[in-house]
Amino acid sequence: MVDVAGTYHKILDRIRESAGKCGRRAQEIKVLGAAKSRSVESVRAAIAAEVSLIGENYGDEGPA
Repeated sequence: MVDVAGTYHKILDRIRESAGKCGRRAQEIKVLGAAKSRSVESVRAAIAAEVSLIGENYGDEGPA
C-alpha cells in the first residue's frame, strides 16, 4: 500500500517551498485528495493523514 501520510506531507512541504518562492502563503493553497477508484483503506489513510478535502468524481461525470 502507498504511504498516504508520507506522500501527503511531501506534497505539503513542496507547497510551502513553492509558495515561499513566489510570495504566497501556503495556507492559501488547497490540496484536494482524489478518491476515485481508491480503496476504502486508502481513503481512511488520507483522512488519518489530515487530508481535509476529498473528492471522487471526474469533471465529465457531473451534472450537465
